[in-house]
Amino acid sequence: MRLTKRSLANDLTDTIDMSNHNADHARVKLAIDRLKDFEMELGENPRIYYAEGLLWSLSLGQGIKAFQCFAKALELDPSYENAAVNAAMYAPNEEEFRIYGDIVSRLSPDRKIYIHKKINALSQGIPYWKVILSEYEEKKSIISAKIELALASAKLDSEQELNYRRNRFEILRSIDLENQRMRESKGEAFPSDERLALQEALLELEKAIVLDPYDATFWNYKAEWCKRTT
Repeated sequence: MRLTKRSLANDLTDTIDMSNHNADHARVKLAIDRLKDFEMELGENPRIYYAEGLLWSLSLGQGIKAFQCFAKALELDPSYENAAVNAAMYAPNEEEFRIYGDIVSRLSPDRKIYIHKKINALSQGIPYWKVILSEYEEKKSIISAKIELALASAKLDSEQELNYRRNRFEILRSIDLENQRMRESKGEAFPSDERLALQEALLELEKAIVLDPYDATFWNYKAEWCKRTT
């Protein structure tokens, strides 16, 4: 039980800053729990949803959950420019992209070029999933998020789907390994319930196994990773 109540005006920025600090030190579950705890006490807030969306996309490589958070932030505050930009960036299909792209063009005219570049590609008949993946990204987590969105937005042939799912679970596994090394360097344990990137990697791996149940490498990965998440 808390001895004092938190204040939205005084504590929101500190909570978000602490959450980001936790994520930077591979404590992403704690970061998300911190935001959720604040929301439970003081109610829904667009900045909380926006901060959570950044955690899902930048720390955990999950585009769909990130989109849902950014869209909710914009719903709560229709003038939230950054939420609109990120909702468009992580839109799970062309229809949603056009909806949020229009909002970006209205709220942030200087960012219209980003939207129009994608619209021009779509007008040339390039499928939305290819438009998503054609954008150069350096950060592994964003690549993972974009692959998830591409897979969700279109029915790919089995070989394409398998390759992208393989790429994504390997990226997520590498994120988990980086987090593990960081935690161990600080002398901390890395409990299975905190290994959110690895949990997502396992879900992706299961889908890859459905596509190719005879790939021995997939089963070796699953055996190894299951030991770390139980």
